[in-house]
Amino acid sequence: MFENLVESGSHSKDVARKGSFILVTFAIYAVLLVAAFVAGIWYATANIDQQTLELTALIAPVPVPQQQQQKEAPKPELRPAMCRRFAKAW
Repeated sequence: MFENLVESGSHSKDVARKGSFILVTFAIYAVLLVAAFVAGIWYATANIDQQTLELTALIAPVPVPQQQQQKEAPKPELRPAMCRRFAKAW
């Protein structure tokens, strides 16, 4: 039974060859993705000169209800003699 077994040798050369294919493929994809990203930024039209960056154009104003302005009666000023707390200090 053990007379018909096939002895296998080292597969390090085959593994290194496959690894180099994977590494080269990854490098090509990385270069293509970076080139596509740079080209997308390079050829994008920014139209910066046509943008309105004023605060009133960016944010709509909140409607404020009109309130009647009531005149407040002038409050009497407190003199130090009128307050017990400050009476001794003066």
